[in-house]
Amino acid sequence: MTCTYTIMCIPAGLQNMHRILRFCRSWKQRINIGGNTRYGNSSHRFDRGKVTNSRKQRPSTLLCRLSPQAATSSSLVFTRAPWVRIGRLRSRTLDTCGNIGQIAMEENSERSNLSWSSTYSYTTDLHPDTIEFSPSSHIALCGSYELNEITGIRCGSLYSFSSKEGLDFFVDGNYLCPGVLDLSWVDNNTVLSAHADGTLGVWLLDGLAMRPCFYEVHPGYGNVHLWELTQGIASTPVKIRAFCAHQFEAWCSSVDSLQDHVFYSGGDDGLCHMWDTRQLSHAVCTLKHEMGVCSVRNHPTLLNIISTGSYDECLRVWDLRMVRTSTTGSVTAPSTPLSSCTVGGGVWRHKWSPSGDWILVAAMSAGFATAKLISPTVTDAAKGDCFTMSIHPAGRFRSSAQLAYGIDWVEQPTFHASTRRWIVGTCSFYDNRVDFSQLLMTPT
Repeated sequence: MTCTYTIMCIPAGLQNMHRILRFCRSWKQRINIGGNTRYGNSSHRFDRGKVTNSRKQRPSTLLCRLSPQAATSSSLVFTRAPWVRIGRLRSRTLDTCGNIGQIAMEENSERSNLSWSSTYSYTTDLHPDTIEFSPSSHIALCGSYELNEITGIRCGSLYSFSSKEGLDFFVDGNYLCPGVLDLSWVDNNTVLSAHADGTLGVWLLDGLAMRPCFYEVHPGYGNVHLWELTQGIASTPVKIRAFCAHQFEAWCSSVDSLQDHVFYSGGDDGLCHMWDTRQLSHAVCTLKHEMGVCSVRNHPTLLNIISTGSYDECLRVWDLRMVRTSTTGSVTAPSTPLSSCTVGGGVWRHKWSPSGDWILVAAMSAGFATAKLISPTVTDAAKGDCFTMSIHPAGRFRSSAQLAYGIDWVEQPTFHASTRRWIVGTCSFYDNRVDFSQLLMTPT
């Protein structure tokens, strides 16, 4: 069984064999006209030891992906040759602080049969930007990031939330570290993290403590490097292959959870490439977008079906079998996706439900949203036939969130087969807020 996460895709129990795709970019000023958010360089000030924002800022992004690998060795992909550094990070127990308690539902879904209710909210010291549930669904980790312009240090924290029954989450730990930009669980005892100082962290859960080791990496510009890791977390990566993935900064990557030799990359050039690790001289196919691609995921059960999110505020679903060959011999995917919908903000992250019929979206300036996948011919698609599908916005929640970045969800059992219930973890950047909510879908 494989599990797909924001930065990595690996099977449970795979502790020493990992395939990592690491892409990096440095943020450059972007101005979106027409009511959208403007981003640029940051401006922070420190007042009595607390960080406050005087101007909005988007940190440089460091994203990774991990894929299952059946062989005895595994592969890592970095944007530049890494310098390996092993470190130990002290942990501290978090004092009870922040907003703890029952929070009333802020917004109702646009559909009457879908409701979102917040059950726990916590205010972080630094800006949170990523959240991930453990495979067991009993632990959630949230990474935060903030720039100290006085020292130039990008500091961060890793917040731990736990639940005995997988329903009510409460903060129980805080671990200081360089700014955290992305997280992924390897198994219930191992977590990987991408940091603002160019390091890849490997965290081992040892009882109530977390023991990290760090690999130091200096990112490049739009390039992808393939590395091999064979001796566990303390080994030195060995370079296998390097190639140029994008003309501009690479923003995201994802390994196909159904085909471990296939991965995808998206960048500021508005392109999403499909790659095959067995032949890296060129992309297998390319998907064109109006603006930069910032998230890409494969469908959890259907081969060759992927979804992409872009700064053009559009969530798209593609069928990679509908390819054509240009006059130059290069393969491009159809310029028109199977379906698309607008969510009101840049699709920074999106997650499929395990059943593949719902998509959860972190829509940046538009808060969080859900989309329903409608496909009357999924059975034909499973047989290898091309099919049609459509996605429709089903609900929008916390639209007042100040830059929705992190999102994850796990499905919970219910007493009625027609009722669906998910526990959703969200984090919004500038209001320093982490929320755990219940998303309930009841029959109309």
